[in-house]
This record gives sequence, C-alpha cells and structure tokens, in this order.
Amino acid sequence: MKIIIDTLGSDKGLEEIVKGTLLALEEVDFIPVFSGPKDLIKNLLPDNLSEDSVEFIDANEKISNDDQPALAIRRKKNSSMVMGLRYLKNGNADGMISAGSTGALLAGATLIIGRIKNVDRAALTIVVPGVKNHTIMLDVGANMDCNVDLIKQFAVMGSCYAKILFEKADPSIALLNIGTEEGKGNSLTKSAYEMLKDEDINFIGNIESRDILDNDADVIVADGFAGNLVLKSVEGVSMTILSLLKESVMSSLRTKIGGALLKPALSGIKGKLDYREHGAAPLLGSQKPVFKAHGSSDSIAIKNGIKEMIKFIEADVINEITEKMRGEE
Repeated sequence: MKIIIDTLGSDKGLEEIVKGTLLALEEVDFIPVFSGPKDLIKNLLPDNLSEDSVEFIDANEKISNDDQPALAIRRKKNSSMVMGLRYLKNGNADGMISAGSTGALLAGATLIIGRIKNVDRAALTIVVPGVKNHTIMLDVGANMDCNVDLIKQFAVMGSCYAKILFEKADPSIALLNIGTEEGKGNSLTKSAYEMLKDEDINFIGNIESRDILDNDADVIVADGFAGNLVLKSVEGVSMTILSLLKESVMSSLRTKIGGALLKPALSGIKGKLDYREHGAAPLLGSQKPVFKAHGSSDSIAIKNGIKEMIKFIEADVINEITEKMRGEE
C-alpha cells in the first residue's frame, strides 16, 4: 500500500511530518510517497531505509493558509498538495494525508479527484473524543451553507464511516440543534429532522452542543458553519481546562503532592481529550481517500493519522459509501 504524505503547509514544519511517517512505519506496513522537496526529505530519512521502500514527488512549492483555495489549486500546479493529489488521481497511490490548508485540500479533492456520484459536496469530518465513546462529526467547516439534501448525505456517509471505525452494524445518528425536542431549531434543522427520521439509518434525534463530549451518538451531522463553531469551542474549552488544571496543580507544594497522586487519572482525562489519538480524518465524499490532519499536528498525530487512513482503505469505506449513495438515486 502506498500513502502520499504532503510534507508542506503544516504549522510544525516538514521535519515533524517526516518524523511521524517514520513512526508509522514502525507499526504498520506501507510505502510512503513523500510530496515535497526531495533533497530535504532524504536528509531526514535513516540510512537503513531502502530505496525501494520509499518514493518521492519532488515539489518545492507550498500552498499556505493565506492563499485563496480554489485559485491556489489552479495556479500552484507544482505545489506538494496539487502534485500529490494528481499522483493519487492517476492511481499511483492508495491515499493521501495532508496537514496543509483545509480549504485548498477540499478544493483540490473536488477539482482534481472528484466526488462520489450523488454526493453534492465532500464533508470535512472529525472524530470527537468523549466521556462514553468517540463520535464522528460532519460537516465541520467545508460547507457553510447547507440544505436538507446535504445534511442527509452527511448522515449517510457518516453512518458508513462509523460502521468501520467503531465496528458497529447500526451506528446511531444525531442532528446538531439548539434543543433535543423535535420542533426545535431553524428551518434547516426542522426540515432535516423530518427527512432523517424517514431515512434508512439509525436516527436518534437532536443533540445539543453541550452534550457533544457526553452522548450516545456515533455520528453527529451539522451544517459546516455550526459544526465548525462547535468544533473550535470544544477544542478551546478542552485546552483551557487542561491549562487551568496544570496551573492549579503547580501552584504550591501541597497541590504538587496532590497532583502527583492524581497524575494517572489526569493523564487519562488528557488522553480522552487529545485530538492526536485519531490524528486525521477523511474528506467524506471524495472518490479517493484524502485525509486531513490538524494544521498543528505533531509526529504522534501524523503517525496515528496514517494508521487511520490505512484502516479506512483496507475497510473499503469509499466503496461502501458509493454503493449506499447509488441507492439514494
């Protein structure tokens, strides 16, 4: 299996991406295809990595977060992202992971790779850590303005992904809303509720944002605007709580002693709130496996993201979504 690694565009730089790839090679079997400046990447690789166990797409141009996404995809044809996506499109690899510009990756996946039939727009997907279980959430920023048909497509694709990721035959689907009652929400969520309850999925109703980290849903669907607001709120609150806990524990000798006793429990909490556990998530709706890693991903997140992608590819999730969406005609 060949996985394209976009080495440019992340916050932590090329070295961290390469390091994460090498960590993944210690745990899973695949051939990395590094897209980026070949000479710089080669200098970071160990001598015992044979030439036939790695490939390169020599690209020195980078798409930044300041670039206009669709325009950058069209103009920066020699960028690591565009060249990687074209390599994937041509069947030279099995999947691609990038920690670069989210907007550009979405635009590139649409313009270069293409969408699954009957999928109007690809959805940005994340795995949200929770108290009871992890939850897939989509869309979290790709589509700011949605209609009920898009919400339905997100639910169907999310269900297919959850079957594989969580190994559940009938994953539960919830709709993000301002209240749990059926009549709550705006015109979009009210109409989406009516459509979802008649779909051939395990729809369990509305869920409020305060219950994101403690709920029974395997999948939460939302329009990209609301989903992105909730995502960033959860991330911000989680980081703040962890920071406050650390500050309180280190405030005095007495609390340091207490903190030492609580360290195992606190580590468990941190682990549950750590986005690095899954590392990256797919752009559901793309015809090829394209995974988006957090822009600030470190080597551990990249390692886990690659492992998640390999699991995704081996489970043939895209084919399952394709078959399911064919039935939606």
